[in-house]
Amino acid sequence: MQAPASYDTLVAQIYNAGAGRIPWEAVLYAVNDALKTWAITFTAVDKRTGGILYSHIGGIANPQSQLEYARKWHRIDTRMSVMWSLRVNEWAHCHQHISEAEVAKDPFYQEFLIPMGSRYASGVKLVDDAEMGLVFSCLGVNGSPPLDETALEWMRPLAGHFQQALAIYSHLGNLRMQSSLGQKIMDALPQPVVLLDAGGRMHYANAAGHQALANRRYIFDRAGQLACRRAEDEMALHMALASLALSTPGVAGEERAFVRLTSNGVANPSAPIGVCLSPLRPPDVMGAFGAVPMALLMFYDSTQVANQTPEFFAEVFNLSPAEAQVAVQLTAGLSLKEIAKTRKVALTTVQSQLKSLKEKTATSRQPDLVRKLAAMTALFD
Repeated sequence: MQAPASYDTLVAQIYNAGAGRIPWEAVLYAVNDALKTWAITFTAVDKRTGGILYSHIGGIANPQSQLEYARKWHRIDTRMSVMWSLRVNEWAHCHQHISEAEVAKDPFYQEFLIPMGSRYASGVKLVDDAEMGLVFSCLGVNGSPPLDETALEWMRPLAGHFQQALAIYSHLGNLRMQSSLGQKIMDALPQPVVLLDAGGRMHYANAAGHQALANRRYIFDRAGQLACRRAEDEMALHMALASLALSTPGVAGEERAFVRLTSNGVANPSAPIGVCLSPLRPPDVMGAFGAVPMALLMFYDSTQVANQTPEFFAEVFNLSPAEAQVAVQLTAGLSLKEIAKTRKVALTTVQSQLKSLKEKTATSRQPDLVRKLAAMTALFD
């Protein structure tokens, strides 16, 4: 580990964050840099509702990982049952509770955490009362060993300072609303994102989403309702939104809906925008996006397919992070053996992911899959 220039300065920053003078993320990034970890995070959960009160993360470069964790992967995170069972001030280390054999067959590790770049986790419970539980975690970089005793000796007193500063944070009434985690995630996403309720009313848009609404090329704001330039597009969008069954408790709606929007003759109508909708139901996403079921609407430009990231393929085809990485490497021309070597996994693992890719993209042969991923024309037909 690499200690910051001044331990005392770092401690002072912790208390400044507790007082609301600086963002928690600034402190967490400093700790992350010192430990050379993948991320440092703490999450407070409302015991009465199970929703997130607030969550702060320092170190993760890709906000998509936060979105996917909140939306799906937290449900099978085998580490969390260990962390939440701790006593206050008790530490736990995932490698002491989850064996390598279990990791090798655990989809949370194999399809999400390791492909995203992390592996080992060490955590301590800092708060556990009638209303709230709070866990502080150090998430290691994939390929690096668990935190050693030197790092833990450095972290233990620091965690105590975090504990006291968090008590100040709560006392001063700076607790975040449940939607704040979702908003922070969406703010960090580069593509346009809009949050809709079951009736199509807009509750939130990130900066890119506001820009898309303002230029009115495909969509615009009609007195708070999401509207489309073309009536046909608007009808298709509302049908897709209805297919998610957000307003019907107990009914299993679609988990993905995709709509093609065109610009009504403005600026190259042959280059459509793909709109992907997915449900955000409070019990399924830790309440991170509020207490009301919402639809997350993301925009993808068909002319930019060749430059898209794994997140693009993951969103459109409902792929795991590992499958999305394989998809990108296939479009780059790599063979299965090359992909296995690059990702440092067994060839049989890549072959299994290829099989899943073909099922999710409705293709039967690898050349067809590669063509569909590269051109994406079938998405807009």
